[in-house]
Amino acid sequence: MKLTRRLENIISMCSKEKCIADIGTDHGYVPIELIEKGIAQKVIATDINQLPLEKARVNTALRGLDDRIEFRLGSGLKVLKKGDAQGVIIAGTGGELMVDMLKVSMDTVKSLDFILLQPAQNPEVIRKYIYDKNFSIIKEDLVREEDGRFYEFLKVRYDENVLGFSHKPGDFEISPVLIKNRNSNLRNYIIEKMKENSQIRSKLDLSYASSRLKHNELLRKMDHYEEALKWL
Repeated sequence: MKLTRRLENIISMCSKEKCIADIGTDHGYVPIELIEKGIAQKVIATDINQLPLEKARVNTALRGLDDRIEFRLGSGLKVLKKGDAQGVIIAGTGGELMVDMLKVSMDTVKSLDFILLQPAQNPEVIRKYIYDKNFSIIKEDLVREEDGRFYEFLKVRYDENVLGFSHKPGDFEISPVLIKNRNSNLRNYIIEKMKENSQIRSKLDLSYASSRLKHNELLRKMDHYEEALKWL
């Protein structure tokens, strides 16, 4: 089964566990790989919609893994009880929704060995939440897909002894962990962000107060990008 670089990286970042839950499983490719590679003995595949679950069921049956992958219909981590799984994957959804999922299921969150987060939008939102709360950072990564898109990954664990992650304002935009580890894709990622920033600023009508506020915000972000590049 040919996987995208994004999905391959999700698989590679998972620790070996008795059971891993894939929240928003889509076609079920990740659960299948987790079982076939021996990373998980069992996987709970969930989705908020019935159709993706049915597609995942079909793909699972074709691989003869019906007895190893369980399917649950529902929203976020609400489909899990404490102890159902030791690891959780939440991939392909926005940062705001990820924060909401964690907040409403803290009993489950606190019991997990790891949570692997791959935000599709607004990674700075989930990073701010993780950095400000009681989470230890196991690993962060950045991958560039064949089509040129960048994907960020955060592998974390709840830890009541961790009182937030020391950070500067720009650290939510550009991960200090990725800078420290000199991620090979980070320079191109920052350059791409700078181009997007410049394009947005060029289209703003500064005769409006709201546009001037946005312009100043973008300039502050540009300062963060330039500062980050100095460390690479």
